[in-house]
Amino acid sequence: MAEVLYTELKEDLENVYSKTRNLLDLLQSKDFGKESSEMKELMDTVMFRLEDMEGTLQKDIYNCDYLITKFKVLNRA
Repeated sequence: MAEVLYTELKEDLENVYSKTRNLLDLLQSKDFGKESSEMKELMDTVMFRLEDMEGTLQKDIYNCDYLITKFKVLNRA
């Protein structure tokens, strides 16, 4: 049962990670140089926060992999 939970959680994290990456790619492809300084600052903040979320998601996906591996090893013992 725990393995199912870890696997489902990992799939959800990977899905959110993928959407975050897609948003970052979209924002990076746009040219905000012509926008007002306030809009440019807002978009820079949004991109910074998305990059931060992306890093947290990568860590959490890695931790899920670790927990799944640990669970499998403990069940074999």
